[in-house]
Amino acid sequence: MSYCSEVKSEICNHKLNKRCCKRAEFWGLMLSVKTKKDGRLIFKTSNLSVAERVAHGMRANGIDCDVTKLRGDMYNVLSANKVEGISVCLPNKDCCITAFVRGAFLACGQLSNPGSSYRVDFNLNGVDDANRLLGVLNSVGFEPRITQKSNGKSTVYIKNSTQVEDLMTYMGAPLSSLGLMEIRVEKDYKNHINRAVNFETANYVRSYDAGESQVVAIEKIKSEGVFESLPDDTKKVAVSRLENPDASLSRIAEITGLSKSAVNRRLKYIIELSDKI
Repeated sequence: MSYCSEVKSEICNHKLNKRCCKRAEFWGLMLSVKTKKDGRLIFKTSNLSVAERVAHGMRANGIDCDVTKLRGDMYNVLSANKVEGISVCLPNKDCCITAFVRGAFLACGQLSNPGSSYRVDFNLNGVDDANRLLGVLNSVGFEPRITQKSNGKSTVYIKNSTQVEDLMTYMGAPLSSLGLMEIRVEKDYKNHINRAVNFETANYVRSYDAGESQVVAIEKIKSEGVFESLPDDTKKVAVSRLENPDASLSRIAEITGLSKSAVNRRLKYIIELSDKI
């Protein structure tokens, strides 16, 4: 079972007690229910819990229907008779708005695997339904976006990880939301560790390269017989560098008893003198 299917199964465990909410969820489900040429309503899904939820919604609204298993893992919800006069209405009560969004997600929602990305898509048949859902989500504090496809269909989507988590809780899947938070925290922690390791590695490489070039410069000065003419502090820094080629400036400063900036100035002077030679 996919991650999205697991979330939908958790949402389907949510009980609807109010009659108004049952109808509002049915309107949300209708965003993805299609009408056959003979006028019967049809809905297909790979999740049995969702199929039963759609069937329950139809029956609660006076539409007789059956759930049948197709080939593979697909299920078909088909009304027994021609259905007329069904239209999607937008709810105005808070509880009904939640039920509407829940129904829309069950019918046409897709949730990406959080191991790769954070995104919820509502794939709708037309731009009118997409704009309706966009307005509903905006009204309860979410910030969805919409994209239109060349085949006339539209997608309303949310990409922000925190909003995806909030949406899971809002629709009645708090366990999935907590799982999503744990995955995000773990990924953030791993990214932080990787950045820290990369930073330390880069610092070490820079320090090693600098130390190597300083050792070469000191050896050059010694070979040209200029070393003994250096000031005492500069010779002290040079000797410390030769004895500790991989040491940081802070370590050289500790060994010589000079400040870090003083050590840095003397090493720069050694490099410049070597270049002149």
